[in-house]
Amino acid sequence: MNKLILALAALGVVGCASVQLPPDQIDHFEAKVRSAKTIASFVEPTAGERGAFGMSAARTHLELATDQAEVAKTMARAGDTRALLLLARAQSDADLAVGIARKAEMHRRALEATEDLRAARGSQDAVTFANNSIQGSSR
Repeated sequence: MNKLILALAALGVVGCASVQLPPDQIDHFEAKVRSAKTIASFVEPTAGERGAFGMSAARTHLELATDQAEVAKTMARAGDTRALLLLARAQSDADLAVGIARKAEMHRRALEATEDLRAARGSQDAVTFANNSIQGSSR
């Protein structure tokens, strides 16, 4: 009988114990979230980059990652060892959000550079045309 009570008490202690999420993983996750939010394309997606609910794909993945991290913290407090897996999944979604936002930002910059080049070529053509017109009228 004493062994049964002792076993149940041990089970109660183990059942009430929380799972410790690695602080370095939490810090890394939070740094990724901050990094994604600083990328301009995360804030203002172009029309072709809008995903669910009119948000950018990066923002969608970051919202998902943030929600998963909160659930992982709740699960860890409840002693559920699956919290570690959910935190890893949240980290993956945060990494994906940063990658998508960086890609979108590079695409936006490339489009701006293309427009600048077209404008420069257009003004170059205008200058060449004007020079040719001036030289032609002075002959």
